[in-house]
Amino acid sequence: MGFNDTIGRRGRGRRWSAALRCAVAALVLGGACGALAQTPPPSVLDPTREAPRRQEEIERMARDAEAQRLLRPDRFVTYQDVLANPDDVDINFAYAQIQIARGDVRSAGATLERILLVSPDLPRVRLLYAIVLYRLDNVDEAERELRAVRLLEMPPSLRAEIDRYLEQIELRRKRTRFALTQSFGFQYDWNRNSAAASGVNLISDFPGNLEGHSRRRQDQAVTAVTRLDASHDLGYQARHRLTGGLTYYRGEQIHLSELDLQSASMDFGGVYDASPVSIIPSFYGRRIMLANQFYAYNQGVNLRAEHQMTGELQLFVYGEAERQKYREIGEDTAAPEKTGPQFTLGGGISYTLNPEMRVGLEFSSIRKFAARNYNSYDGEAVTASHTWLFGEGLFLLSTLSGEIDRYEESDPSVSDMTRRDRIGRARMTLGVPVATILDEDGTIPFLRDLTLTLTGEAVRQVSNLTNYTYNNRRAAIALTKRWEF
Repeated sequence: MGFNDTIGRRGRGRRWSAALRCAVAALVLGGACGALAQTPPPSVLDPTREAPRRQEEIERMARDAEAQRLLRPDRFVTYQDVLANPDDVDINFAYAQIQIARGDVRSAGATLERILLVSPDLPRVRLLYAIVLYRLDNVDEAERELRAVRLLEMPPSLRAEIDRYLEQIELRRKRTRFALTQSFGFQYDWNRNSAAASGVNLISDFPGNLEGHSRRRQDQAVTAVTRLDASHDLGYQARHRLTGGLTYYRGEQIHLSELDLQSASMDFGGVYDASPVSIIPSFYGRRIMLANQFYAYNQGVNLRAEHQMTGELQLFVYGEAERQKYREIGEDTAAPEKTGPQFTLGGGISYTLNPEMRVGLEFSSIRKFAARNYNSYDGEAVTASHTWLFGEGLFLLSTLSGEIDRYEESDPSVSDMTRRDRIGRARMTLGVPVATILDEDGTIPFLRDLTLTLTGEAVRQVSNLTNYTYNNRRAAIALTKRWEF
C-alpha cells in the first residue's frame, strides 16, 4: 500500500468519523451539526473570476453607448428613401448613421461626402464624417476635419464631443497605451452563504436541520475592482499588439467575515490581427484569499479566435486550461481535495439586430479534475445575452444562463448518490453615464467615462442532493471610472 493511499484512507476515516458523530447527534438530539459539515460553496469564488470580466464588459458597453450618441438616427430610413429624396440632408444623414451601425463605414463616408458637397458648414455632419475617418484609421485627415469643424458655431455639447475625439486621436498615435479602471460598489445578497433551500443537509445520507451559521444568511458587502491595462502596438500595418493587465478585487462582507474575498491577478497576451479574423492568446495567474487567508492559486492559458463574418455577425471560439491549487484554511479544511486542472472549450455568435440592439449566444463545455473524484465533474453551459443602447449613453445588459454539472462519484460524507446540479442565472445591469445626470453639456472633464450601474441578479441551483439546492437574489450599485493615458 502506497503512502498516498494510506493518507487517503486515513482522511476518509476522519470524514466518516465526523459524519457518524453528526448523524448520531442529529438522531439523538434532533440537531444538525451543520456547521461541522459546512464548507464554503463553490460559488463563493465566482466574484474573483467574474468581477474583472463584468467590469470589462460594462466598460465596453459604456464606450459603445457613448459612441452611439452621435450615431443614433432620429428615424429609420432605407436606401429607397434616399433615392426618393436625394437632396434631403436629414434623410441622408440618418441613413449614414444606420450604415455605420451596420458596420458599413466606407459607404457611410460616401453618403456624408454627398451631403457636404451641398452643405459644407453643418457641424454635426462634419463631426460624423470625422468619426468615420477615425474609424477607417485615417487619423491625420480626421484630425484636420475635427480642427476645421471646431471653428464653426455649435452647441457646447457638440464642441465637447470634438475635444473628446481629438484626445482619442492623440492616444491612438501612441504605440504604448494604458488604461486605469476603478470601480466601487455595494451589494446585497439574500442567501450569501448558499444555504440549502430545504433547510436540511445530508450527512452520510442522514438528514439534519441547518442550525446557526449554516442557515440562510443575508448580508451586504462593499466591493472594489481596480484594473490597469497596457497595450503596445507592434508597428505593423495590421494592428498586431501585445496586451497585459493587473487586477485587484476585494469584497468585504458587513457580517459574514468568513466570506471576505480578495483576488490579485495578472495576465499577458496579445492580438494577432488577420482581419477579418483575430487570434487572441493570453496567460494569467490569480491568487485568492478567503477570510483573509491564502486560499487558492490559479494559473492558466486562454486562446480565443474571432471572425467578423459581416458588419452585423461575429463568430468566436475559445479554449482555456487552468491549474487550480487550493490550500487548507480554518473555513475549509477539505480545500486541497479540490486541487486539480480545469479545461473549458466554447464558442458562440454575436449579432447586431439594429443600431440599438445586439444579441449573443455562447456554449461551453467544462471538465474539472480534482484530487478527490467527488469534486471532479463534467459540465455544459449556455449563455444568452442582449444589449440595448437607449441613447444619451444609457444601456441595458441582460444575460440568461444555464449549466448542468455531473460529478464523477459520490462523496460518502454527504451521500451514496452521485451529485448532479442544474444552475440557472438571470442578470440585468442598467448603465447610466453620470454626466447625463449632472453635466449634459459635457463641460466637466472628470465626469467623462464615469458610469453608474444598477444590477439585479437571481440564481437558482437544483441538485439531486438537498445540500446543493439553493436560491440567491442579489442587488448591487456601483460607480466605475476609466482613465486612458
